[in-house]
Amino acid sequence: MNKEQLAALRAKPQGRATISAAEIGGPDRTLALGQTPSRYAWHLYLENGWLNVLTFTLNGGGTLVDHRAGTVLATADLTPGKLLYPESTDERFALLVRERGYDLDFKPFDRRRYDRLDGDAFHDLVLDRATNQLVRRTGPAAGPASEPTIHEFAFTVVATATLHLPAASSTEARTVLDTLLRTPLALDSGSGHRITNLVPADGWPAGEAHYGAARQ
Repeated sequence: MNKEQLAALRAKPQGRATISAAEIGGPDRTLALGQTPSRYAWHLYLENGWLNVLTFTLNGGGTLVDHRAGTVLATADLTPGKLLYPESTDERFALLVRERGYDLDFKPFDRRRYDRLDGDAFHDLVLDRATNQLVRRTGPAAGPASEPTIHEFAFTVVATATLHLPAASSTEARTVLDTLLRTPLALDSGSGHRITNLVPADGWPAGEAHYGAARQ
């Protein structure tokens, strides 16, 4: 951001709990740069459609302390808890944070620093996916970066819920429900309860009866 953009951001009224890479859009670049209360360097950047949050020390060329990545991250995780460099903060990102009801604290605007970094995609160290090492580069990676590793998490459904399913007709919806009721994934192994109600996302057509007969 330049100085005028910073002033406009501070004047914008505050007013969702997450921010997505898709909302920010645009090229790979630094979104925010600052420091944590523990005085670690903190770098948020967009790369290959993913938000990356790096925490690192600057000794020995950079030592990684923590790395978080995702296409959607909690807004609270997208601020370092200490001052940010306004010259290294993306205007679009800052506006989204403001709209989510969070504020950003900035160091005084430094015109010389802004002029020196203007045009650079990244303003500090980024994580090289190929080597898992911190590297310094001003532009995007030469080749496509590999996506962060996705982990699977298992959950047990312990409460009755309504499943909303878009369907062309209630007949189609009932067919899908019958399929769900026959699959083990529709069962809670502890209680044996199954899905018992299906409501099309756009509502049932006029005159159609709801299909919600319990099956045990």
